[in-house]
Amino acid sequence: MANGAINWPGADDTIALLTQGLGDIPPAVNKVNLRTMKHEVVLNSFNGKQFNSPNDVVAYMDATIWFTDPSYGHDQNFRPGPQLDNQVYAFNPDTGAIKVVAKNFVRPNGITFSPDYKTAYVTDTGEQEGNNKPLDQTIYAFNVIAPEKDGDVPQLQNRRVYATAKSGHPDGIKLDSKGNVYTGTQAGVEVFDPQGRRLGTIRFGPTTNIVFVDNMLYGLCEEKIQAVRLQATGAKLP
Repeated sequence: MANGAINWPGADDTIALLTQGLGDIPPAVNKVNLRTMKHEVVLNSFNGKQFNSPNDVVAYMDATIWFTDPSYGHDQNFRPGPQLDNQVYAFNPDTGAIKVVAKNFVRPNGITFSPDYKTAYVTDTGEQEGNNKPLDQTIYAFNVIAPEKDGDVPQLQNRRVYATAKSGHPDGIKLDSKGNVYTGTQAGVEVFDPQGRRLGTIRFGPTTNIVFVDNMLYGLCEEKIQAVRLQATGAKLP
């Protein structure tokens, strides 16, 4: 079951595709050539344990691949019980190095970097219990620290609450070139300035993933895709 994807760092015809697993089939980070449609599993475990349900993915400027791993597969009854905590990982495909860079989430979901790569953002969509009440609706920010040695992966420090989603369940997350933050929520796309102050909401209705194409912002909204032209331009990340 596929989820997040990005261009494979340094390649024009290849993507890194996250699959969430299905039953006993383990979740994985896959390398897929879009011309031949051949794929290879490059990562499917951490310390001998299967991932939960890898969700969103982004590349850092050093070509490491970062992804979130919430246990939604188990929540939604297509995966067995989780073997790992709900965490964020950074993976160096050249060396095979992998590291937990952030943990202690309810359900980590979206992940991205600021245009200067000095800050990472992670949304915690939370989960629902009882009367569909979200347990968390937070966007966290972290300082990105360069690796201590070649071939290793960067680290995250100074975890802090950047903002909270007014309508709950922040999902996919993107930035524009000026560092403003956009996240899909129950009301649409909530927008915050670089300091975390709310700028407003693009009222698409319930929105999961979002993407910029120049100054067009596209939102995946349940059974439809909506778009709006903005004065802002999306940040140029790999």
